[in-house]
Amino acid sequence: MFGIFIKKYPILTARMIAPSDRLITTTDAEAIFKQRMLDIGYLGKDELNEHVAYLSDEIKGHEQYLKDEITNTKEEIREAKTELANLKKKLTTCSNDEKEEIEDGIKLLEGELVIAAADIEKVTNNLAEFKKDKRTFLVDYINTLIHGDDWISKVKSPHKKIPPLGEIFFGR
Repeated sequence: MFGIFIKKYPILTARMIAPSDRLITTTDAEAIFKQRMLDIGYLGKDELNEHVAYLSDEIKGHEQYLKDEITNTKEEIREAKTELANLKKKLTTCSNDEKEEIEDGIKLLEGELVIAAADIEKVTNNLAEFKKDKRTFLVDYINTLIHGDDWISKVKSPHKKIPPLGEIFFGR
């Protein structure tokens, strides 16, 4: 009954933040956030400062999360390298019965080290990109605030193909 009075807010895309080639700093992100919330009427002026503080905290938290991911992965690499050295040392003194099991462990650890190195490179690149430009983060933050965690499914969901009226009515 009251569903007709629910206000629909547009989904923000990265292209909507102009100029599209300019990097967005934290200060820019806060200003864009304020303006966007006022433009669409989602927040009033009295609520803006509190929500800008939340945005700022989320930006800092995301950066710290990425830094922690790098630190944790580096620690895992150090532990894996230590374990790998121990297995290689053990391989020289083991019996033939243990040899295959130790070699399998070595191969597994070497594979994990390759994956961990790729993970560090990916997260390091993500952190560098995040430090330079907050555009993607800001778009996600605003859309999540307004539309919920599943906002992206609303953008990427395939549209149903509706047949032309002639096909519906006349079977053409």
